[in-house]
Parts: sequence; C-alpha cells; structure tokens
Amino acid sequence: GQPGGEEAKAHLQKLIENKEVTVRITYAASGDKSKNYGRDLCQVSVEGKNVDAEMVRANMAYIYGRYVNRPDNTAHSRLFELTRARDEGRNNPSGILTQSNAVDPELFNRQFRR
Repeated sequence: GQPGGEEAKAHLQKLIENKEVTVRITYAASGDKSKNYGRDLCQVSVEGKNVDAEMVRANMAYIYGRYVNRPDNTAHSRLFELTRARDEGRNNPSGILTQSNAVDPELFNRQFRR
C-alpha cells in the first residue's frame, strides 16, 4: 500500500470514532466501473467539520482536484476549503505528506494499478 496509509487511517479513526458522522453523496457513480472505480463520492462531516479538510490540514491526505471539481453547486467552495486547509497544513511539520517517501496517490495508482 501507499506509504503512510496506516498512519492516515489511524488519524481518520481518531477524527470519527464514537462521533456522529454525516455522509452526503456529492457524485453518484451508479456502479459504473469507469467512473471513480464504481464508487460514489461523498462529503463526510463530523460535528460540523469537513473530514476531508481536517485530513488535508493534518497532512494526512492529498487533494484530488479532478474529484473535487464535480458539476454540483458546492464544487468551487469545496476546492477553496480544501486548498485553504492544505495551505494551513504546510505549517504542520508532521503527517504523511511530510515524509520523504510520500507519493501523490494519482501517481501511485498509475504505477501500482492492479
């Protein structure tokens, strides 16, 4: 798997464990395997906080611009929120993105696609 994947998974678990989680489908793939590996794209929030942004801010996740830019009313504001979180995260010296072996997931997936 991707370097730092287990660390990111543990951070995500701490963010959501024993809390009320809200999931909103932002793009339905309808089972079409050619779109997003056949998976729906969702926005997840916990206690009013966007989990995507919290993971990006902690340097535990990358922004997938092509998935954020979906044809819904919130695409622009979501990209802005995630970009702002990434910029704030640059001041954070920890997280998987600060590791020397960090690989952008799109590149990793192209290299290791099964």
